[in-house]
Amino acid sequence: MADAEDPFESLLFLEENCHKDGYNEGWIVGQGKGLSVGRGLGIDKGKEIGSEIGYYSGFVSTWLLLIDKSDKKGARVNTQLQNLNSLIDQLSITDPTDENLFANIEKVRAKFKKIISLLGVSPEGRTQETEMLSF
Repeated sequence: MADAEDPFESLLFLEENCHKDGYNEGWIVGQGKGLSVGRGLGIDKGKEIGSEIGYYSGFVSTWLLLIDKSDKKGARVNTQLQNLNSLIDQLSITDPTDENLFANIEKVRAKFKKIISLLGVSPEGRTQETEMLSF
């Protein structure tokens, strides 16, 4: 007897067919949801990284204008600021598939912390002396 002629075939494979149909429908819905959630997460992470790199870039630009390059400490800080500026310029933040992106961002963060220490300021912009004052 051929499968097309078997009246009980649909009943015998009912559970398997329902499972396949449910899987296929779930796959389609999951792809759509995964795409939208992934896009939202990517946008949020991109904003976060862009904001952080923008902060570092503005910090470097400001301190390059303010730093006194005539004394020894100022010259050393100026060199470190120039190094940080070149690290920021070399970042490929437009290519999220770059394998070295997060390693390079970590280098920028480390260099920024070093400069903060050399300048004696906190990341919020307060000097270390003003943090000790209380009224």
